[in-house]
Amino acid sequence: GSTSEVFRFIAEEEPLLMLHLGNFHYRDISTNDLEARLRAVAMVLNSEKQRAMYATMALVYMWDDHDWLGPTSGAHSETEVAGRATALISYQLAFPSYPLALAPEEYTEEENAGSIKTPEALPPYH
Repeated sequence: GSTSEVFRFIAEEEPLLMLHLGNFHYRDISTNDLEARLRAVAMVLNSEKQRAMYATMALVYMWDDHDWLGPTSGAHSETEVAGRATALISYQLAFPSYPLALAPEEYTEEENAGSIKTPEALPPYH
């Protein structure tokens, strides 16, 4: 995980939450290796400066290409279809959230934080 000083500066501002818009890690795991996905998240959370920051605030997290299947994924091959299911399982295990009722390609989440409201629906990841 990154050791940038930016994490210390963010924590010093004492924000209500961290709205992480994806690319939590850059491991680009395209297979159904659940342990590899959980290790990638643990690598970030165990990075000293990031761990200190995340311990001081709530985290609202949305995955992006590197967290999901990698930057060149289209989720069409059998490997990527299996990887998609495993990515969703790892997301549920690593990041507490409400139960997910939709299929991975249909997933949306709406959060309210003060006057900030995320989009009601996000386009499916392709």
